Amino acid sequence: MPVDSGTGVFNGDSGIIQKIDSRSETVTVCFDEERLVEYSFQDLEDLELAYAVTVHKSQGSEYPAVILPLLSGPAGLFNRNLLYTAVTRARSCVVILGSSRTLEQMTANVRENRRYTGLKERIHEIFGIAGSGRREAADEAQSFASADLFGGYGNADAGHGPSLSEEMPGL
Repeated sequence: MPVDSGTGVFNGDSGIIQKIDSRSETVTVCFDEERLVEYSFQDLEDLELAYAVTVHKSQGSEYPAVILPLLSGPAGLFNRNLLYTAVTRARSCVVILGSSRTLEQMTANVRENRRYTGLKERIHEIFGIAGSGRREAADEAQSFASADLFGGYGNADAGHGPSLSEEMPGL
């Protein structure tokens, strides 16, 4: 397997240390079970040990085996979607440890957590959209860049950025 010099490794990637060579002062890390990357001892500060990751941090990743500890917690956080995400991170083996009652509660909890950011209301306020069913007003808006959505980051003369109707079809 060829050894890379660190290119193609991104923040959040997990690997397994394969070799520590004190003569050449290098550490070889295997990423994705097939890609070896070599780091000098001076670059080791760029690496961080990962003994465990949260379900949220594991999204988009896959592991040969997953150990899922289930203790009791807030019902709003312990739902079916979280359980599904945790279980589907494993390629071949899932071990669930803990409370069978919590597992039952999670499988029964299909309530989705909604985020109330106020963004929709702020967009309606800025563009003068009355109510939530006035898509025509959203279609007239040129772009997010012309709106002062986030305290002055927009540029009214730029004319750049996605239109509201393209990015937020539900408005």
